[in-house]
Amino acid sequence: MDILQAVPAFSSIMLIPIYFILRNINNRLTGVDKLIHNHESRISYIEGAHTVEHTGE
Repeated sequence: MDILQAVPAFSSIMLIPIYFILRNINNRLTGVDKLIHNHESRISYIEGAHTVEHTGE
């Protein structure tokens, strides 16, 4: 009986860190998406600047 009573309490306690871990992973993934987007826009900006320099000459 002790084991059966301990399992629900243990599982409910374990759900809290799992929730935070999943939320952290989700935040990291959205952060990575933003980083990739910023990196792509920076590359396109640099390419645009290079084309402007070349046309200026």
